[in-house]
Amino acid sequence: MNPNRLLAGLLTIGLGVTALACNSEGPSPVTVSVTYKGEPVQDVRVNLLNSNGKSAFAFTDETGKAESFTSTAPGGGVLPGEYTMTLAPNQEIPASDAGAAAYAAPKTKLSFPKKYASDSSSDAKVNVTSDGNNEFQLELTD
Repeated sequence: MNPNRLLAGLLTIGLGVTALACNSEGPSPVTVSVTYKGEPVQDVRVNLLNSNGKSAFAFTDETGKAESFTSTAPGGGVLPGEYTMTLAPNQEIPASDAGAAAYAAPKTKLSFPKKYASDSSSDAKVNVTSDGNNEFQLELTD
């Protein structure tokens, strides 16, 4: 085998792999600040859902800010795309309440309008980009 052809083939493969890696969009950091009637919404789960099955979530802190989103993306973060934001109470179900008893337990009173609990009724939309400028303010409305 000609060594020059082998070297040319390896270089071509290497350049192709590099081009593919540079064109792939990896996860981006996202920050969401949630307020309702001017006050921070504390200790709720912020869900980001899109039509391609991608999702991510994080919990708000005492200032209403959610960061460090967990997703299926390697290394965390959120993959670029259009997302609907939903909220859910951050409640733990004790192990003793497992199974059907957990579903029969009284529902937690929501600290936010009910429309944000479902992706079919939430009007909160965000566009996560790969440029890293993904800070969103969500002022909840009734």
